[in-house]
Amino acid sequence: MSRKNCTQQTNLSFKTAKTVLLELLTDTNLRKDVEIVSCLEEIVNQHKEMDKNCGYSRIHIDSEFRIFFPDYGNRELKMAFLPKTVYLFFLLNPKGVVLKNMFDYYDELHSIYLVVSKTRNIEAAKIKKSLENVVDPTNNRIHEICSIIRKSLLEFVPHELISDYTITGKRGDVHSIRLERSLIEIERINQNFK
Repeated sequence: MSRKNCTQQTNLSFKTAKTVLLELLTDTNLRKDVEIVSCLEEIVNQHKEMDKNCGYSRIHIDSEFRIFFPDYGNRELKMAFLPKTVYLFFLLNPKGVVLKNMFDYYDELHSIYLVVSKTRNIEAAKIKKSLENVVDPTNNRIHEICSIIRKSLLEFVPHELISDYTITGKRGDVHSIRLERSLIEIERINQNFK
């Protein structure tokens, strides 16, 4: 049985699913079924991995800059292009950045944006204006983007861990993502990224 089938979601309530599962496991034939045993072992191992990470999930960035949380049901973090670009930028810059110096990273942000958006019929002037607003130290747009990112993350990152996954820092100081770097996995990046 594939991993996808083992972790597939159902529409049963927890109580109903638990009752059905317990009843099924009393059947000796089902307990001996290789696929069922394999699936149960996989689920147990996933929970052991989560316990080992103290509830933290790895972040997996694939070659197309899609962001997944393997230990939170392998859910994809979906955001608009600009917040996703900023989040990826901070994931790729572990030392962080002073927000008022973001203009120094315009070219890197632009490169990430082009990969994230796959340059789908987006006007160059519109991209330029959006990024200029983010890197402008007199503009509050970067703080708005950080709030959007935090809100998106709260959809599945436990509240008590959110400060490690989101962009944090004191005003005027370095802002970064505090998550342990060993939890961030990055595939070979698409050739379009420079």
